[in-house]
Amino acid sequence: MPVFSILGWTFFFWSNEFIGNKLEPIHIHVCKGKPSKNAPKWWVGYGRKTSLASFDNAERYGIKQSDKAEIEEIIKNNANLIIELWHEHFVGHDLEVHDSVK
Repeated sequence: MPVFSILGWTFFFWSNEFIGNKLEPIHIHVCKGKPSKNAPKWWVGYGRKTSLASFDNAERYGIKQSDKAEIEEIIKNNANLIIELWHEHFVGHDLEVHDSVK
């Protein structure tokens, strides 16, 4: 599971995220501290009008609006790296990926 930290936020991928038998579109989970299974995810690029959109559990996880803005700025500034790491971690393993990733 690739993990990196910036400004106290932990950014990571889970290795088993599928929609049916296809890997979900590119996204990254974000939390404070160690990776958490309930951490919200942000979709990154590919076929969206904006470069990212937050998943709806950010508020349930307790991420404030000001924190969301900081997280989104970090993701925007590192989108190419996130996409590259995602492809290295998932696509190189012959997994069937969601159509939005191709």
